[in-house]
Amino acid sequence: MAEGLKIEIEAGDGKSNNLVMAAVVTGGVDNKGKGQPKSEGIKSDLSATKIKMKGPGKDSQHRDVKMLGIVEGGMACQDVSEDTDGRGQGQEARYKMDSEPRGLCYIFSNKTFEDKPKQTRIGTEKDRDALTEVWKKLHFEVESFDDFKAEGMETRIKELAKMDHTVYDCVVVIFLTHGRDGAVEGSDNEWLDVSTITSYFMPSVCPSLASKPKLFFFQSCRGKEIQKAVPVQGDDGGSDADATETIVQANKMVAPEADFFFGFATVAGMQALRNPETGSWFIQSLVQALQASTKSDLDSIMTTVRGKVNNRECETVDGKFLRQTAEVRTTLLKKLYF
Repeated sequence: MAEGLKIEIEAGDGKSNNLVMAAVVTGGVDNKGKGQPKSEGIKSDLSATKIKMKGPGKDSQHRDVKMLGIVEGGMACQDVSEDTDGRGQGQEARYKMDSEPRGLCYIFSNKTFEDKPKQTRIGTEKDRDALTEVWKKLHFEVESFDDFKAEGMETRIKELAKMDHTVYDCVVVIFLTHGRDGAVEGSDNEWLDVSTITSYFMPSVCPSLASKPKLFFFQSCRGKEIQKAVPVQGDDGGSDADATETIVQANKMVAPEADFFFGFATVAGMQALRNPETGSWFIQSLVQALQASTKSDLDSIMTTVRGKVNNRECETVDGKFLRQTAEVRTTLLKKLYF
């Protein structure tokens, strides 16, 4: 085996979840799976570790030399602990979801915006009220906040993250506002980045929500608004003088941690549609799917939501038909049933 390989080292007998990772330059692995480390900083005897070689084209090296990885070109990050997430052999892994209440649900609903009278989000109260009802039925404690400035939304988010969630199994945060890709708009026309929002819920900042599902839903545009017909409005937050908005490239959208879920009304660069009389396509489809979710997990629910949204269309004043596709980004590790 060539030099320059990276190796992971597991302390103990392989049954612990305590994984010690180290990047070392090795002189190879002998036929007993024992490494000969040559780099400094590795003092433990690798004969006490358990190693598994992996990588494309290395079939001859895939013999079971226990449970650790050697990967050319970079460090592997392989879980070597026993699987304790399942519900028994052959059973799917599920998040615990039986606390009472299940968790807290915050809904931010911005209808009016400073100096933008034509950008009033008529119908947002339909979404807010429907969401409040369905999440309460799902055993969540719901609070809603209307017409909050960007700083006010961030303050409430920080307060939520600082709470002790030990007795809860989940947290839900929903934004009904104008937006662009990677940010939502406050009633003061200032922006709050999605990456900033999620940073407050990282395990190092909010340890009582570690390993618990953190759900975020966004009814907002994520890019350029097209000409729209009444009664359908876009949620892009463009100015009255200019009905278009520069597309912001996706960058820091999904948190680099496990157990996060993001449901977006639309894909990056596109508008989200809202009916002033009945509410937004995405939120109303989400509410309907959640109401029928007694035996469905979140992945299945969101597949239904995407289908409902995608099957709708509206016609603009110039005869063009508009459609919308919702998007999900997730780092959830287990099935989530409400």
